[in-house]
Amino acid sequence: MKTEKFTKFQKYVKQGRFVLKLNKLLKKKWKLLGIWAENKIFKSPVDLRKLVVVGGGVWLLLFISFSCSNTAEQGNLVFPVDTSQITKIEIQNGQERSVLYKKGQIWYVQKQKTRSIAINNLLKIISLAQIDMPLPKNSPFATENSIQLEIFEKNKIYRYSIYNQKNKTVVKDSVRKKNYFAIVPGVINTFAQYFYTNSLDWKNKTLL
Repeated sequence: MKTEKFTKFQKYVKQGRFVLKLNKLLKKKWKLLGIWAENKIFKSPVDLRKLVVVGGGVWLLLFISFSCSNTAEQGNLVFPVDTSQITKIEIQNGQERSVLYKKGQIWYVQKQKTRSIAINNLLKIISLAQIDMPLPKNSPFATENSIQLEIFEKNKIYRYSIYNQKNKTVVKDSVRKKNYFAIVPGVINTFAQYFYTNSLDWKNKTLL
């Protein structure tokens, strides 16, 4: 059996007196969703229901916007550079290190011309590699296996760490400050193997 106090409380809420009493505490003007509410934010229980509906709509829009911002990365280029403007590329893994530099239209390594097919493959990968999906939180970036990469484009330096994992390349991106899987669509799924760290792999073996 309902008590008399409970019945009064029910009536109190139904009449909207609880909402009105709450509003008396809010004397200052508030801006809510671009609409000024003067003196009382909720003039009646109907206003409260409207607020809940509007608030739910705003939450839904924010959720959609957040989801789109995450998926928008997919398909973006990994290396946002103009390959024709790259002047130097440094690649390192442990003690092995290759420094490729460009003079005119020719690429060199240790004062010797690079193999055309090797440098062309590298530049093609840099121009085409795309973000595939974020690296799962339960899959930490394996720093000990990664190749350290620095790309110099005029006065800008882009730094990355990359390694192959199964059928995709994992990238740690210092530009976006994110870790993700990357591929070269329609060409290859893994590409870290083309970033040679041994200078001998870059040298033109043709006798001059």
